[in-house]
Amino acid sequence: MSDLIFIFDMDNTLTNPVSLISLDSARTIIRLADKYKLYICTGSDKEKLEKQISPKLCGIFQGIFTNSGAQYYRKNEHIYTLPKPNLLDYPKLKTYLGNIIETCDYKMRTGVHYETRPGTINFSIVGRNADDACRKHFIEWHKTTNELYRVANYVNTMFATDLISASVGGQTSIDIYFNGFKGKESCIDFLEGEIKTPHKYMFIGDKIMPNGNDYDVSLSILHNNLGGCFRVNNPEECTEFLRRFL
Repeated sequence: MSDLIFIFDMDNTLTNPVSLISLDSARTIIRLADKYKLYICTGSDKEKLEKQISPKLCGIFQGIFTNSGAQYYRKNEHIYTLPKPNLLDYPKLKTYLGNIIETCDYKMRTGVHYETRPGTINFSIVGRNADDACRKHFIEWHKTTNELYRVANYVNTMFATDLISASVGGQTSIDIYFNGFKGKESCIDFLEGEIKTPHKYMFIGDKIMPNGNDYDVSLSILHNNLGGCFRVNNPEECTEFLRRFL
């Protein structure tokens, strides 16, 4: 077994958003697991992950971090879960996000703008009830505005002293972290304490850019000389990259 450890984002990396992993990607992952240890670190919860990557295929991964690292399963054994934050405990943040919903130039709203998860609150302008057509409409609008990155940057700037941070997770929302929780970067902190043999990481994700939810974990790996990272735009690019290691 190689000392190189692969860590994968899920949406736009192993799978398309809210979609089942392709047969080609699944076959590549199965072959990769014969030579390397594999982990997933996704902003989604376990239920959503298993709809996109079957429980059987999940079993070949050494560990799975869900909710951006706030929850961890080792070979399907639950190891830890951080408590869920309460937005009512952060009135200034709640007011700011409410103003974004009221004043944002994007006018379509579908409801459920907040989803509370272990360690995080997911915030969506269009709302989590958006169907595929609404999601695609917002994604096209966002390509020219980068509104989610602007919101995440504001949270990171104005609420840093409150130990609150944010990053763009999926294509229609941001993840907000509380009490100094570092999101996906925390996965590396945990693995460094758990893995006792010599190793290097290869992190693969689509949001490796400032205020993206794959950015800090990539910086942590690079700045601490723990391995490398590779940015992809879709599962096809991910699979093509992985073939180099087979």
